[in-house]
Amino acid sequence: MNPSDILPKAPLPRALIGFSAAFLSTLTFHEIGFLLVNLTGLGTFTLFNMRPTVPLGVPLLISLSFWGGLWGILYVFIVERFPRTVHPWVAGFLFAILLPTLFGWTIVATIKGMPIFLGFNVLRLVLITFINGLWGVGLPILCILLARTGLFKAA
Repeated sequence: MNPSDILPKAPLPRALIGFSAAFLSTLTFHEIGFLLVNLTGLGTFTLFNMRPTVPLGVPLLISLSFWGGLWGILYVFIVERFPRTVHPWVAGFLFAILLPTLFGWTIVATIKGMPIFLGFNVLRLVLITFINGLWGVGLPILCILLARTGLFKAA
């Protein structure tokens, strides 16, 4: 099932589903990605990292979930533009690596004074693509589940 088949047409409920699905995908699929990378020994990521971020001191997990939620709003408004022949999980994966990931590697890195594309560290690029891609796979799954609950119909 394609998320656009079940998502409400009204903008506010649609946006709330997108934000909520992406926020939850960060707490689940993204963290599972960290766990899998740790288990393979290819990286060491702190699970459910509550380290304060600069400049506001918001815990990293909450910050990532919030920004993920904002990307989720964009996702629910462009998901119907993916060809219907593309499986929703593939569409979510592509969305995640083409928009938030590239944005983080370029714009955010530049703002934070960090090297673009993680300094071209190939292993880190692959690992972050995998982790963010899992987040993207979670988007359509959680959008469909949340839309089916009917919680956002009256929003």
